[in-house]
Order: sequence, then structure tokens, then C-alpha cells
Amino acid sequence: MGNILNKPNGANFLKADIHLHTPFDSRFVERSDFENDEKKKAFIRLYLDKVIEKDLRLIAITEHNDVSWIPYFQEVK
Repeated sequence: MGNILNKPNGANFLKADIHLHTPFDSRFVERSDFENDEKKKAFIRLYLDKVIEKDLRLIAITEHNDVSWIPYFQEVK
């Protein structure tokens, strides 16, 4: 019986935030001038560093009616 209880059951608990925004959102706290792609990528690197610092294992960007920042996340990942 002890061997069965020590086997993985398939369930995992992850620290997650499934409602994150990008600077596109007008209420985003860190508003700045992102006039070129390099500044956007640099910001995303900092953004993802914070995600890692907070040990978030699952995130979701929840922009309403906009996906313009998603390619930057995909490139920097």
C-alpha cells in the first residue's frame, strides 16, 4: 500500500496568474514610451524576470481586444 501512495497521481499544484496585462492596457501601472521593438523586448525581459522571481509557473496575458504584445513575449520567452 505504501508504494501506491508514493506514486505520482498526475495532479500538480502550480503558482499561477491567469489575468496579466501588458502596457497596452490603459490602467497598466508601468506606463512608458515604447517607441521601438528593442525597448518593448527589454521591457518584456524585465516583466518575465518578475514572473520568475514570483515563482509563477503558469501565466496568461489577458488583453481585451488586442494581441499586439504577444509576439514580443513569444520572441523573448
